Amino acid sequence: MDSSNILGTAGLTCALKEAESTDTEFETALNHCLDNLISDESLQQPKDSKVRVMYVGLCAFFLEAAKQALNDADFLLSLQEATGVVDSKRILILATAFKEHFSEIRHRLEELGVSGPALTDSLASLTCRLTSTEVEKLGEAECVVKLKTTLPENDVQFSCSLLQLEDLVWTLRQASKIVEHHAQ
Repeated sequence: MDSSNILGTAGLTCALKEAESTDTEFETALNHCLDNLISDESLQQPKDSKVRVMYVGLCAFFLEAAKQALNDADFLLSLQEATGVVDSKRILILATAFKEHFSEIRHRLEELGVSGPALTDSLASLTCRLTSTEVEKLGEAECVVKLKTTLPENDVQFSCSLLQLEDLVWTLRQASKIVEHHAQ
């Protein structure tokens, strides 16, 4: 995640640096953040200005991380890049809270119409070369799959064997059945 795109980096840094905020202030900001991100009740901002700054930083970071669907390692790396804080028990607390509430935060984002990059197109081709009018295989046949997204920098391209391709197709069919079942 690009740390320069995160609003409230100062608040996030303040929340993580134990020299800049107490454990009580950190816990208050985190609790307000999580309550407001996952609750249907009206928003309740902290009254204390320092806690409010930390709250804004935490909310902005959680929302951006959920939007980008960061895994645990990327979440920690982005948190460290954004704040410069590498070793803190608060980093682990945030990582645990994010992991526990990830699906709820993503759900709230989707309710607002915000989501990560979406798949727009897919292409598949066989690795081979033409010699006169015949197709000559290059070693074992491989399929090159290209998945285009709404963000070109997030496009995916990979090659796979027939067995891997069949496994992928099976997995996608299973996922399709699950989505279909939940849509009913």
